[in-house]
Amino acid sequence: MRAARHDAEEESAWAHLLLEFRLHAARDPELARRYGDAHRRTIAGVAALIAHAFEEAGETPVESPRQLAVLLIALDPACSSSARSKAARCRTA
Repeated sequence: MRAARHDAEEESAWAHLLLEFRLHAARDPELARRYGDAHRRTIAGVAALIAHAFEEAGETPVESPRQLAVLLIALDPACSSSARSKAARCRTA
């Protein structure tokens, strides 16, 4: 229970920091461009993880891995920074 509360607090703090950063990037065209590039790379990376998971399971996703990645990141912005480490923890568990 303590670990779950800690994770929730960390994710909430990350979401607030991400919002602040996005507001800052909205006012700085160069930062906005760089952030957009990083966001596209993040979506591609999460999509690759999703595609790999479906491939290993022998299943076909109902949507493209890219669309699923966009949805996942929209629902849980914290996953964009930690998806790879979370996936690694799941594989080793």
